[in-house]
Order: sequence, then C-alpha cells, then structure tokens
Amino acid sequence: MIVVWGTRLYGKVDKTPSGVHVATQFFHMQFFPLIPMGSVIVLRGDNAVKAPFSFKSMLVGYVRSAGFVFGVFGAIFAVVMMGGGASNLAQGAIMLGMSAMALGVAIGSYFIPGIGRATEARIAEMDKYLERVVGRAGMARSHAAPAGAGARRRTAARRKLAAGGAAAAAATPPAANQQPLPPQPELQPVAQEPAEEEVLEEEVEDGAFVVACPSCEAEVEVDMGMAGKTVECPECDNAMQIPSIT
Repeated sequence: MIVVWGTRLYGKVDKTPSGVHVATQFFHMQFFPLIPMGSVIVLRGDNAVKAPFSFKSMLVGYVRSAGFVFGVFGAIFAVVMMGGGASNLAQGAIMLGMSAMALGVAIGSYFIPGIGRATEARIAEMDKYLERVVGRAGMARSHAAPAGAGARRRTAARRKLAAGGAAAAAATPPAANQQPLPPQPELQPVAQEPAEEEVLEEEVEDGAFVVACPSCEAEVEVDMGMAGKTVECPECDNAMQIPSIT
C-alpha cells in the first residue's frame, strides 16, 4: 500500500469575483486533511499572503473532505447492498440517499454566500487587511499579486525592449478589430535605488525608463527612443502604448 502524506491547501472559502479566496494549509494523509497549520489569502497564481487563522476554512476543509469520501464510498457500498437481494434493498436506498446528501453538501458549500462566496462585507475586510499587510489597495477585487512577490516576479521576468528590436512591432499598423488601448499613466522618473530590499536586482540603464503593461502588470524597460510607439508586451503579447515624453 502506498502512503501519501504532506501539506496541501483545503477549505477554500470567501471566494471573491476575481478569484481571491481564503484557504487553510493542512498536514494530510492519503489526501485527507488532518492537522491545520495556518490560513492564507490566495491571490493570483501561486501567490499567497499569510492571514489570521480561519476556523470557517478549517471546518469547511474537514466537512468537504468527509462529504466527498462518504459520498463516493457510501454510494459504492449502497449499490452493492441493493444488489444483494430484496431484503437489503431498503437499506441500500437509504445509504444511497445519505451519500447523495453528503456529496451535495460538499459541492454546494462552494456556492453558499458567506461560506464559499464572499459577501461584500467580507471582501471589504479582506481588502483592508491586504492593504495593511501588502501596501496595495483593492487587491481582493483586482486579483492582483502581492507587492513583494509581484515585484520579484516582474524583476525576474523583466524584458528590455530596445528601439531597434521593437521597430517591427512599432511599424506594424494595428488591426482593424483591435480594441482601443487603455489610458496610459504619465511617465515617471525611475528611482536609481530599489524601493524594497531584495526585490530589484538590476539597474535601469541611462536613457531608459520602466513602463508597466496595463494587461499583465509586468514591468518592461524601454529606451527613450521608443516613446510614443506601440509595442507588444514580452510577457503577455498584448499591445501596449509607450507614453510620449513631454
């Protein structure tokens, strides 16, 4: 028999329309949660922010796991009982009904407001907590990554677009059905010192500036000669407008 154990996130609750939610990390055995180890707020991708312990998430993790286990194995056992003869037919039917109820509770808990779905009050509470811990407002609604992890991710993935290398993209006329570009922020001077320790690991060259992609928020280092041109973001391939220098 193969024994599987480790840590996983269970008890997904308070999911916002953007996908941000609360979960609890459990030590599990055979994928059944045993010991809760702490709660987190899960943001985009694999990013998560440590959160106050959520008893709701812990209880939902236990209930859902038990519901799925009882629902599946109970249904199998009920079918076996019902096939054993008329004397076991009633007991098998009762077992099958209980299994269906267990599965219904486990699945339905994902959609119940206040449990699986976050209420407006809960979204506002998560926004305030994330703003206090991470330093960015509206994160529970915007599906954004935390500032520290996002900065590290964007720094590691930062691509430099030189004026010559982006000439083809800048010269290509936009397609007829291309959506209009969102308003671009005004050009801000780039600080030569990193804003956070252990985040910015590369210097911005002289005569260059950094522009954030409006689609994926990736930071792209561009030359001054590209100001006012339209290029493709090296991360998400969407068109982005380089602000003009005034």
